[in-house]
Amino acid sequence: AKQRGIKRLSLETGSGTAFDAAVQLYRNFGFQFGEPFGDYVPTGFSQFLHLEIA
Repeated sequence: AKQRGIKRLSLETGSGTAFDAAVQLYRNFGFQFGEPFGDYVPTGFSQFLHLEIA
């Protein structure tokens, strides 16, 4: 990603216990919770995570 000039990776996932393991995996890789991106409309279900690439 760095070699292609990508500075940030963003993802959307659900919330609730069914998604806890996935969210923990993303967090273990350095993703942080943040704002919606692209055309996503915030809901009570969606979670947005971002990873800044140095």
